Amino acid sequence: MAFRRSYKQLVIFSLLICLVLFSGTQAATTVSDVYDQPTSLKISQTSNHKFTITISEPVEEGETLTIIFPSAFDMSSIVENDVDIADDSTDLTTASDCTGTDQASVTVTSDIVTITICAGDGGAIASGSVVIIEIGTNASASGGGTNKITNPTTAGTYFIGID
Repeated sequence: MAFRRSYKQLVIFSLLICLVLFSGTQAATTVSDVYDQPTSLKISQTSNHKFTITISEPVEEGETLTIIFPSAFDMSSIVENDVDIADDSTDLTTASDCTGTDQASVTVTSDIVTITICAGDGGAIASGSVVIIEIGTNASASGGGTNKITNPTTAGTYFIGID
């Protein structure tokens, strides 16, 4: 019984990826593998997230990648500098919009992280690439991550969408 209680306290909810599609302005890009590695699974605790995504088709300039968290997660403190994106271990430069020379823009609205590959700035992602998206204090490549996502207040199974 003691083992079961400890195990229950340690694993209080699970994160599953329910959608594995990237959709852009012109065509949808499918992915062949998605993995989310949160730093904490405890309820009401803050957590960094690291998504590892293998894509099957290119993500062209002007297309958008979206990560949709359930509303039970508190993402109110997450800003552009708390999100990094890397293509095959090469960090893309990010900004809050595509008006400058940065390769991707990052916006966070409610529980949705939107990453747009900026047109003309060399951020296109080739087919077969492994894309790493870090959200939280682990984002240190383009800006400096200072905020984390707060986990839901109740245990359960939560689905994170990739679109």
